[in-house]
Amino acid sequence: MQTQYAEEFCQQLYDLFDQGFCVVEMLFDSNGAPVDYRFLEVNVAFERQTGLHDATGRRMRELAPTHEAHWFEIYGQVAITGAPVRFEQQAGALNRWYDVYAFRVGHPSLHHVAILFSDITARKRAERDVQSARAEAERANRTKDEFLAMLGHELRNPLAPMLTALQLMRLKGQHSREQDVLERQVHHLSRMVDDLLDVSRITRGTIELKRRPIELCDVVLQAMELAGPLLEQYQDLVDVQVPQHGLVIDVDRARMAQVLSNLLTNAAKYSPLGSRIVLRGVRENEHVTIRVKDEGMGIEQEMLDLVFEPFVQRSQSLDRTGGGLGLGLAIVRNLVQSHGGTVRAESAGTNQGSEFIIELPASEMPPRVERAAERSVSVGVSTQDRVLVVDDNEDAVEMLRSALEQLGYVVDVALDGPTALARAETFQPSIVLLDVGLPVMNGYEVARQLNASSREGRPARLIALTGYGQDADREKSREAGFEHHLVKPIDLDHLRDLLQERSADTRQERSSDTREE
Repeated sequence: MQTQYAEEFCQQLYDLFDQGFCVVEMLFDSNGAPVDYRFLEVNVAFERQTGLHDATGRRMRELAPTHEAHWFEIYGQVAITGAPVRFEQQAGALNRWYDVYAFRVGHPSLHHVAILFSDITARKRAERDVQSARAEAERANRTKDEFLAMLGHELRNPLAPMLTALQLMRLKGQHSREQDVLERQVHHLSRMVDDLLDVSRITRGTIELKRRPIELCDVVLQAMELAGPLLEQYQDLVDVQVPQHGLVIDVDRARMAQVLSNLLTNAAKYSPLGSRIVLRGVRENEHVTIRVKDEGMGIEQEMLDLVFEPFVQRSQSLDRTGGGLGLGLAIVRNLVQSHGGTVRAESAGTNQGSEFIIELPASEMPPRVERAAERSVSVGVSTQDRVLVVDDNEDAVEMLRSALEQLGYVVDVALDGPTALARAETFQPSIVLLDVGLPVMNGYEVARQLNASSREGRPARLIALTGYGQDADREKSREAGFEHHLVKPIDLDHLRDLLQERSADTRQERSSDTREE
């Protein structure tokens, strides 16, 4: 009587479970391998969790003939060893996923196994959907990055000869207002391309910061140089209120100059012609605060946070269209945050001007190490400095050839890789300006072959000229043996400085070789 009461009590208790519960008898073949099991007990939730009806006394193979063998193997091990198991597994025949806990009950010779389980199909489907969505997002991101890289390359290629031609005119003493307009617009297009690629790199977290303690004043000077052409175009006056010493920040100088330049150009675009822009820097407790204030159209309260989102622009009047893609402030926010700082916008409203406030952790300059004064050496161009220019864009080649010859270099050109290798064999250049995206043979392979075939152990100095500017592209350049990776359109003054450095190194090597002989 007591045994019957206990069994009824247990059954009532099992039926209260939200989880499915059953006790099975494992069935083995003549070799002792588990091949099936018979249901001895099931609770009320069992049918809801499995979709199986009238299971008591019946075999699993009878109810679901295609039930996978691994279920029998797992429960067979529990019955034989007595070791309980907890696992998640799919039951394909039932079109469900389960979270299962199985343990042996009764005498080992009975081969009885109790199974407590929950249907987790909905959770698994949600996880699968999330994984699928993540994989699709990653695929879309890769596609976007590849598209942006190609877009940057295709846009920079035609910009390069345009800018070189304009700079060549200046070298020849030619100057006109029309040239200034064209040069500003070329730089504007270049900045838009850079902004697109910067946003892509920042969102992927691939921006590498080269941080060091530096005076804010030095960063501001570089920012003013970057923003100068646009500020000059809009005839804006920038009132810089930053002390020369005492405001030290630990930053990547180039990136923080980009931040301040973006804020200055943003202020210029949204302010009346000839406005006053104030750039102020102060030390506040443990932070350096930078403020850029304009007298422009202001920002509505609901837009104060939104202006930092990508592709968001404030409305502009028809006579004050500043252009751009709405990426400048998004880049500002991400770069400031990557330096451990914050940025916010303030405005009293429409036509009340706006102010952007950056807070960065204050730093200290490291102790100065006294060094012996280095002699300044004036570097000229030797007639022995031979430059080979390799690019499949004929306009770019000819413009660069003319510019370099104007600077006094001996120049030869090639429009593809095999021709470049042949020219290098006879021309013996000391410097090769090499496009990466060449037909037939890409620039990386050309660089490797040039290095491998160099005579007397003194290879030509290789400088990459390319429309590709991603971090991965720069790494490929380093691996191929390039000393510098210049992104089109290049600045002729910067290229001249690099070539002069190479020229000085080459002459020093020749002088050293002569002394050794």
